[in-house]
Amino acid sequence: MSALAVAAWPAEDHSATRLLHVDPARNAFHDGLVSDLTPLAVAAVERARGAGGRVVAVGTTVVRALEGAWRDGGLRALVATTDLRIGPGFEPRVVSGLLTGLHEPGESHFELLQAFAARALLEAAVAHAAAAGYRGHEFGDASLVLAGG
Repeated sequence: MSALAVAAWPAEDHSATRLLHVDPARNAFHDGLVSDLTPLAVAAVERARGAGGRVVAVGTTVVRALEGAWRDGGLRALVATTDLRIGPGFEPRVVSGLLTGLHEPGESHFELLQAFAARALLEAAVAHAAAAGYRGHEFGDASLVLAGG
């Protein structure tokens, strides 16, 4: 498969509507992320935020794509490349949390998580996961990280 839909919205007919498209052949975490954020995705985010809800990204790639699409004070539907690095001190403008694999300190993905939770809390979660035998990174087990934790 040359393309991967990394975010979808359930439609009334129980199918999925593509909201965000990333071509994995053209992307690496450290390189510029090429994504296609649809108008439907922007509308879904605006509805959730307007109703006081959270925007929870599924994976670090979606976080980078959504935060990278913030332009001129708002989220924009666009096909664009971002080289946005997210880490400690970054204040997310779009995403309130993420569902992600377990990441170790020292990884760039762990740095990204520090935009949502304190390093000490993340390190404690990693230690707990290791002691409990959870599988790390994208090998099966995941965690929900919400801003402010």
